[in-house]
Amino acid sequence: MTYTFLKLAEEVLEEAKKRENIQALSHVEIWEKAEKYGIQNKCSSSGKTPWQSICAQIYVDMKDNAKTIFAKIGTRPVRFALKKYVENGVKITDIEKK
Repeated sequence: MTYTFLKLAEEVLEEAKKRENIQALSHVEIWEKAEKYGIQNKCSSSGKTPWQSICAQIYVDMKDNAKTIFAKIGTRPVRFALKKYVENGVKITDIEKK
């Protein structure tokens, strides 16, 4: 099974929560953290804008998959979080304020 941008986003959000206590990131921040954590090369993409691919895949997953693990937080910028952290007592407004 190939390593997708969805898997990358999940891993980055987990690492950001564990390492920096960050619970929601924009699609650009997800890519920047992937580079910072050294996991960006797990995805076999040669595109010029991988952060846009991350965003598109998360949106499609949220639209088409009733069991998606992602939650959309706020607008401008839109941030993504893992549902398990949003549902476990973390209020969306708390994440937006950070």
